[in-house]
Amino acid sequence: MCSYGLASPIWNVGNTMAVDFTAGATQSTSGTSIVPVDFYLSTTNTVTSSSILLKRSTKVSVTSPGPYCSSMAHDTLSLPATTNGSCFALGNYYVIAKTGTSQLYAHELIQAEGHPSLTGFSPQTAPEGGLVTLTGTDFTSQTYVLFNGVAAARSIVNATTLVAQVPAGATTGRIRVGKSGSTTTFCNLPQTSGTDFIVDPYCLSSANYAGYGAIDYVASSEFTNNTIGLGSCPNYTNDTQYVVSATAGQVGKQIDIQFGSCGEANYEKLFKMYVDWNGDNDFADAGELLIDEPSVSSDVLYTITFSIPTTVLPGTKRVRFITALYDGSTVTSPASVSSCGVYGFGETEDYLLQIAPAPGFTPAAVSSEMPRAELSIARGAEEPTVRLQADAASAPAPRLTLPGLP
Repeated sequence: MCSYGLASPIWNVGNTMAVDFTAGATQSTSGTSIVPVDFYLSTTNTVTSSSILLKRSTKVSVTSPGPYCSSMAHDTLSLPATTNGSCFALGNYYVIAKTGTSQLYAHELIQAEGHPSLTGFSPQTAPEGGLVTLTGTDFTSQTYVLFNGVAAARSIVNATTLVAQVPAGATTGRIRVGKSGSTTTFCNLPQTSGTDFIVDPYCLSSANYAGYGAIDYVASSEFTNNTIGLGSCPNYTNDTQYVVSATAGQVGKQIDIQFGSCGEANYEKLFKMYVDWNGDNDFADAGELLIDEPSVSSDVLYTITFSIPTTVLPGTKRVRFITALYDGSTVTSPASVSSCGVYGFGETEDYLLQIAPAPGFTPAAVSSEMPRAELSIARGAEEPTVRLQADAASAPAPRLTLPGLP
C-alpha cells in the first residue's frame, strides 16, 4: 500500500464511506495488471482472523515494468449487517487497507446517527388505545414504535420524548423503537425495553385533555391515595397497586373519595363507579354500574358505601372511578359517559377489590342479585353548582402518526 484515506473519521450506520488509495506492484514487462486491495473492519490495527472483510477493490492497476505506485483510485465501502453474527456493535474501529503483506489503517468512529434509543416508558400497563410515554434519544419523524411486534402510531414531542398509542391487537411484551427502513440490530444501542409492557385487558377510559377535573383522594381502611396539592392532573391513572379488601355478602364497605379542579374553577362534573363482579374484563353486565351520580363538587370529601353480593365469586375484581366535566360538547349528560371511551375533561382511575369467600362459601355462578351503593358527603359543604362549560375546542387534540408520515 502506498497511500490510503477515508472521507471522514466518523461513519454512520446506513451510509457508505468514500475511500481514496494508491497501491504498487512490481512487474517485469509492460501491460496492465490489477492490484487487488482488501478493506477490513477490525478492532485491532492489523488484520486478524476476527477482522471483517468489507470489500475487495480492483480499482488499482499498474501498466509499466518496475516497482511504482499507481495513480489515485476511488471506491466506496459499506458496513456489514453485524459485527459478531447477531448484532452490530457501535464504537471505535480500524478500517484497514491491505494488498499482499502491506497494510495501512485509519481510525474510524462508527455511530448510529438518526437511530433512536429507548431508555424507559410509562405507564407500565395500558389498554388498547391507551397512551404510553417513551423516553430515549434521537426520536425523529423516521422513528417507528412496535408493541411486541405490532406497529404503533406515535407523536414526537422532542428528540428525547415521544407518545405512542397502544395498537389494536397488541399483546404483552417488549416495546421496540427503530429507524424506518433500517434492519440493523445494535449490540450496544438499547432499542428494546428491558421489561415487558403489559396490555391491560380492560377497555380504555380517559379524558382527552388534561385540566379542570381530577380524582384527588381515594382512601379505604386498607390504603390512602392522596394526590391533593401535588399539581398533577392526569387523564387516566392505573392505581391497581391499591387493593380494597371485602368479603362476599359484606354490607357497608366504605371508600372515601374527593375530586379536584386542577387549580381551575369548580366546574360541574359527574361521577360513576363500576365493579367487574364476574371478572370478564368489562363493566357491561347488570349490576356493575354501582354509582351514577350526575353532580359532584370539588374539594368535598364523599363516602361511598356499598355492599358485596353474597354470590360473587372470590378473587380480584377491577374497580373503575370516572369523573367527567360537563363541557357542552363531549359530555352533556351522564349518558354521555360510559365505562369505555374518551370524554373531554376529568379523570378515570382503576383500583382492585379483593373478595374473600363468606364463611361456608360454595363456588357457584353469580346470581341476579343486584349490588347496592350510595354516595354521601363525609366532610365539607357542597356548594350549589352552576353548569359552566369548559371549552373543549381550546385544547389541541394529541396527534398520533405512523413514522414517515407528516
